[in-house]
Amino acid sequence: MNILHMRSEYLDNGPGTQPLRIAQEFKRRGHDSFFAGAKGIMDQAIKKSGYDFIEVPELSRNKRSPISFFRSVYKISKIIKENNISIIHSHNAACSFVAYFASLFCRSHKIRIVRSVRGVELRPTHQYRNLLYRFYPATLLAVCEYAKTKLISLGASEDNIIVTYNGADLTRFDREKLSYEHMRDQYNVQKDEILIGHVGAFSGWKGQEVLVEALPSLNLSTDMKVKLMFVGDGPAMTEAKDKVLELGLESQVIFVGRQMQSEVYHMALDIYCQPSTEGELFPNAIVEALALGKPWVGSDISGLSELTDNGRAGTVVEPGNVEALADALKPLILDEELRRKMGDRGYALVLDKLTIQKVCDRISVAYGL
Repeated sequence: MNILHMRSEYLDNGPGTQPLRIAQEFKRRGHDSFFAGAKGIMDQAIKKSGYDFIEVPELSRNKRSPISFFRSVYKISKIIKENNISIIHSHNAACSFVAYFASLFCRSHKIRIVRSVRGVELRPTHQYRNLLYRFYPATLLAVCEYAKTKLISLGASEDNIIVTYNGADLTRFDREKLSYEHMRDQYNVQKDEILIGHVGAFSGWKGQEVLVEALPSLNLSTDMKVKLMFVGDGPAMTEAKDKVLELGLESQVIFVGRQMQSEVYHMALDIYCQPSTEGELFPNAIVEALALGKPWVGSDISGLSELTDNGRAGTVVEPGNVEALADALKPLILDEELRRKMGDRGYALVLDKLTIQKVCDRISVAYGL
């Protein structure tokens, strides 16, 4: 079975990286995958992994127009025919419609279209976009129960939705093989220092500056040392760095920039933090932290609470509330045994339903395999 993955651009975030992990798992099951999209950060990684990346510039978010839509439809229909595609897995809304109309030009091919839903339109001024779910031409793969509930409220048919979650590749996020000390040594994090970290783009809604503000609010004794590590890049990094300077925390906050091997940084942490203020459904970075046995604290938005295992693996607080975030972090900072217990619960949660294999088992149902 040949599968075509489509996305406007493949970036170094969950929606951009998860398609590659899915393709790799289905390759192990005997199915070939192809990728189509505009230029993005993940293009070379896709090619290096042995997959054809077919550039379709018209799919870019910055080039959307009636003309680019019809050009995209033509190019995708050509890709379908040339590569004998049976399944199109779309990873954003616009691509699903391109895929549907392209399939109409390929009547000799029986095409099944599915779409992973990792976000819905939240802006009040753009709610008209969500009307599309009432007649969406694809099986919808919701990344969490919250997403399923939201889709149903927007008019999508419950029979057309499968909850798949996001998954971690345990051959990559292997806590038995990765080193806890390696990156800590690289960045001069001492054995007696607690390292709290966040992995994600500085997009303006990930809340990195909230975590920075929470550091002095911990009110810890002078012998308790805590450092923060941020893995990622983006336009809001300047704001976070300015906040560090304003609070005089330069010696306690580490910015490592964008890194493709996030697992080595995840492994160095004692606590993972996802202080997002909006724009999240089910962050893959939390799943990956859990896969390495890290307890986590984050914002109570969208589907994040589903990753807490009812408070046994993580804790969620009001988004943007600095004091609440500090209060949730403090018990984990002070209690090594609590960190271990919550980390073990998180790892068990991953083994139960959040490995890439378990996720692809659910996707297989949508694929009709």
